[in-house]
Amino acid sequence: MQELGALAAGEPLLTVTGALTNDATKGLATYNRFIDATNINRGNIFTERADLYTLTAGTQSYSIGIDPTGLTTATFPVVRPVRLTRVNVLLPATGPNGPIYRKVKIRTAAQWGARQYRRVESIPFEIYPDYADPITTWLFYPYPDQNYQIEVWSWQQFAQAGPIIGTGTVTTAGTAVTWASGTQFTSA
Repeated sequence: MQELGALAAGEPLLTVTGALTNDATKGLATYNRFIDATNINRGNIFTERADLYTLTAGTQSYSIGIDPTGLTTATFPVVRPVRLTRVNVLLPATGPNGPIYRKVKIRTAAQWGARQYRRVESIPFEIYPDYADPITTWLFYPYPDQNYQIEVWSWQQFAQAGPIIGTGTVTTAGTAVTWASGTQFTSA
């Protein structure tokens, strides 16, 4: 809305008895038309998010994704991440600090291919994602010696902003934007 010149930085969306004005709805429509009009491939706009998955003791290979034909079911049947950015294995810890997050290095095909010994069982500290589409394979080294949770930070495709839900305000401090409450966009 700021880029459209409709609102100043930090200025809340106007509401009428709790409902958004037409300006907010027009702003969302304008944003979606911008994506369409500039010929930006929606599959090339990403958002980063973190997800938790559980590894199975003794298993090195996992699949993630959804087969549009329905012929193959992945280990993790969810939308395939476009790119992994960070991966952590969660090690159980007692006390108020909760689990310990241990970094898992993301390896390339060349790095994985150069590994001489792959069938070692312990706490995973490397992952090789093959980035196949529609179902990606993740290989872990060493493969897990028990059922560990992993935290996977990844790029996810962002298709288009969905409908506005609720009402609220956004505050800014420098270049940081903080969602204070209320109105949010859903993904379409």
